Amino acid sequence: MKIASLLTATLVAGLLYGTATLAQTSGGSWTHDTATIGELMANPAANAILVKNFPDITKAPPEARDFTLAEVRQFAPQLYTAAKLAALDGGEGEVMGAHRCLPFPGRGPGGGVAAERLPVAREDAGGGLMRGLHGIFAPVVTPFLPGSEDLDLDGFRANGRAHLADGLAGLVVAGSTGEAALLDEAERTALVAAAREVAQAGTLAPESIARAHAFKAALPAEVADAARSPEGARAICYAIARRTAGHEKCDALVAQGDPSAYRTYAALAGPVGQLRADAQLALADLAAPALGHLGQQNYARFRETLAGAIRSDGSIDLREWALVKSLERNVERRFVKGNASARSRLGTHSGAARTVLAIVAGATHDAATAEQAYQDALEVLGFTDRAMPPASERTLDRLNAAVQELDGLAFAERERLLEACAAAAAHDGQVAVDEHLIVRAVADALDVPMPALAGV
Repeated sequence: MKIASLLTATLVAGLLYGTATLAQTSGGSWTHDTATIGELMANPAANAILVKNFPDITKAPPEARDFTLAEVRQFAPQLYTAAKLAALDGGEGEVMGAHRCLPFPGRGPGGGVAAERLPVAREDAGGGLMRGLHGIFAPVVTPFLPGSEDLDLDGFRANGRAHLADGLAGLVVAGSTGEAALLDEAERTALVAAAREVAQAGTLAPESIARAHAFKAALPAEVADAARSPEGARAICYAIARRTAGHEKCDALVAQGDPSAYRTYAALAGPVGQLRADAQLALADLAAPALGHLGQQNYARFRETLAGAIRSDGSIDLREWALVKSLERNVERRFVKGNASARSRLGTHSGAARTVLAIVAGATHDAATAEQAYQDALEVLGFTDRAMPPASERTLDRLNAAVQELDGLAFAERERLLEACAAAAAHDGQVAVDEHLIVRAVADALDVPMPALAGV
């Protein structure tokens, strides 16, 4: 978020002027969603228009030049509205997706780019694709097993995960420290495969991306628009906590605790209430960036009102608990530092791990199936004590205490635990919505990204 805050600070002044219209530059035209700030600044004609509309753009940090104005908009949608950016394009009301590009000398007829700019790959002068690499890429050491000359691929993967978790954009394998000259082709291939496995962890499968696109496309316009503003984002969270039966107390709490969001809440309560539980959590994810713009003090007031709304019916259900975990990961971790001592092993927290696995296994399965699902999960972790906690101990309170204890797990151990959770949930060949909510909330509690929508 450092880049976002810097961009906001340096571009706000320009937005306040907001009256200049972006005219076509010689040889073609550009739009806010197809050219990065760096590309605009590199072209004299486009740079003149950019500086005219955003006078402080020259003070932006170098990292900001890799962003398009459309990408900047996600950090401050209330400032970078679609209407303002469309006006800058000179599109006379035309918004996002015009597929016009910044003219570059010698790159296509009239100096224009022949194809729409891609996020990570661009068409070079020869017609090929040139990968855009951004961020810090560091060489990683190649560990070997004690007493032999065999590669320690597990250790290599663990190091890679730790480096990426600390903010590296990528890994340089067998480079700069001498390993390349001492490894044979098979060993180098194995290292590259292990690095690719680590780097791709957390990426979404095509079907998850397709579900996300379908979900966003199906959202009512008023709901999608609300997720982009702090007021609407708060209203969405209150609507998720609302119950159809006995909602009067919740309504009164919101009206008193957050009157500025109440009207939007009242309008959204019906549409949001009709969404499936996992879709409601996906909507909360969309609202998270806007909530982050509240600042700590205003966010704390919002959370106090939300806590009252959640407790208004006298109980907390799985959906509400999952909402809290989503907010903790996607919003509240911006305000506080993460657990710097996350190095614990699952073996020292076996009780908490068993609680989590038992609750996942027993969420929707009958007793016999739940027992077998639990045993499958233990098999993933290699635990030998196979006694399943009784139903009386498989409560949300126990689950919450367990994930708090597991917050200190090393990153590789978190992966193992979530793999075991997945084994328990999918024991019968399908994952129900409640099972997905539990696993997703556990992932949020461990600060591990996971697709928001269940594949059912």
